[in-house]
Amino acid sequence: MTEGTKGGHPRFHEIVEAMSDLHDRKNTDYASGMAEGPLGNFERVSKLMQMYPKMDWASPFGVAMCFMFKQLDAGLTLKSQNKGSLTGEPVSARLTDIAVYTVLGIILDEEAGRGNK
Repeated sequence: MTEGTKGGHPRFHEIVEAMSDLHDRKNTDYASGMAEGPLGNFERVSKLMQMYPKMDWASPFGVAMCFMFKQLDAGLTLKSQNKGSLTGEPVSARLTDIAVYTVLGIILDEEAGRGNK
């Protein structure tokens, strides 16, 4: 290998570089300016989940609620920082995602036999 060249398949490096760029943009949306740092979104959602220790987070309903928390956290982070999203997903898109997860949660709860139809 010569100086300045990378081993492996060139397409692999293109994909990994694109993933790195996406990570940077999403991390800026989720964590920029927040006291918890670049992994703060995981800390904040984890704290929400800890508030419900009897919740079965491994259930389909629990997963839907976790995804909803993720979107809520992202929307609140963007709104509290009063900035636009670097990924093109503004607060309104996050609110729409929350609404979708809400409806999916209703369906999952009904299908589990615990819902009020």
